Amino acid sequence: MAFLILALLCSGVMIGIDSILGRQLLQERRARLEWTPVDAVVRSSEVEKRRSEDGTTYSPKVAFRYRFEGAEYESSRYAFGHFRSNDLDYAREVVHRHPEGSAISVHVDPEDPGEAVVDVTGQAFPSFIVVFLTPFHCMAVLALGSALRALTAGRSRSDRRYRDLVAMVRTDRLILREPRRAPWEITLITFGGLAMLCGLPLIFALGLMGASAWTVPVLTGCAVGAAVSARVSRSRNAPRFLQIDRRLGTFAFPADEEAAPIRHVRSLKVRSRDSDVAVNEVPQFDHVITAELEEGPLPVFSFRGERNQGQAVRDALASEFGLPS
Repeated sequence: MAFLILALLCSGVMIGIDSILGRQLLQERRARLEWTPVDAVVRSSEVEKRRSEDGTTYSPKVAFRYRFEGAEYESSRYAFGHFRSNDLDYAREVVHRHPEGSAISVHVDPEDPGEAVVDVTGQAFPSFIVVFLTPFHCMAVLALGSALRALTAGRSRSDRRYRDLVAMVRTDRLILREPRRAPWEITLITFGGLAMLCGLPLIFALGLMGASAWTVPVLTGCAVGAAVSARVSRSRNAPRFLQIDRRLGTFAFPADEEAAPIRHVRSLKVRSRDSDVAVNEVPQFDHVITAELEEGPLPVFSFRGERNQGQAVRDALASEFGLPS
């Protein structure tokens, strides 16, 4: 439940950021379609520079004067959703395009003539913001999806000994899965990683900071790469499931194999081997649990986890099978 609350908080933060950006884009669309274009004169045009601990940022500042329905107004709004950035070339290019004293066309809000804007094309909206936020969107969805999956799995307090291995638990059925990422998780992780490691450097390298139209092909390329990666990963590393039918008293591993009666199991054994892999600096071991039957040993389940997890899962399954720990 605590993880679900955290996931909801993360999702809420991202929704809040999205609503701010979305509001800017909607304002821009409304100005483009509903506001009245009028002639204006640039009163001043300069690059505004600000220094902070994080570095220096630049922003074009274009102040202009215009007349609407016989009254004269002044404004300095260049565009909606206009953010300061370290892109000095873009700020200089805007100022060069609108020199002081030049005639320009602006869009005026007919309901509030004091509101006017120069650029309603969307070119001023920084695409890097959308690409930069993509990994955080993926993380929020991953957290929320993992939390909901844990809830829908129907885990009880006694099933927590299986930790993250439970795929489903019901009164008549228990299904364990090897702890591998689901395809949708791999897709989101790869998508976010490609957006951060490839998308952003591409935008910076090509100087596409202010071209929002480039967001679509960049993110589309990242999405295609993520989908291909998930497809390859799924074909090579599809997780296997252990299905225990409590009503019939049978088990099957993998789940599509012929089920064996639990009553024929004499004992369960676990064999653990160091995988030479660490997660958060914790060594991971490959655990294989086998059942001793009259016909010989039969694999029951295999997974990768911490050193003591193999014995813990073996003991839990022994209790499930009605065997001594």
